[in-house]
Amino acid sequence: MHLLFWNAIQEAKSSGMRFLDFGRTDADQQGLIAFKNRWGATQSVLTYSRYGTAEKSTHIFDLYSSKWKSRAAKYALKHVSPLFLPMIGQILYKHIA
Repeated sequence: MHLLFWNAIQEAKSSGMRFLDFGRTDADQQGLIAFKNRWGATQSVLTYSRYGTAEKSTHIFDLYSSKWKSRAAKYALKHVSPLFLPMIGQILYKHIA
C-alpha cells in the first residue's frame, strides 16, 4: 500500500498536481486515519445530509432511517467473504441507491 501511494504521489507531482485527496475515512477507523496522517494528510470533517421528497425515506442510510439499520448493514458486510461482496453490491445497489 505504501508503494501504491508513493507512486500515486510521484505521478501526481510530475503531472503538476499540488494536492492529493486521500479520500473519506469513517471516524472509527483509527488505523486508516493513522496511516493517512503519517503521509501528512490534513483532516477535515465532512457532514452528509440526504433529503428526499418523501417524508418517510426508505433508503437504509438516510437521516430518516433508524441507526440500527446502518449498524446492522456494516456488521453484516464486515463478516462476508470479500469474494461475495461484488455480487451482494449488484443485488443491493438498486435498493439502497
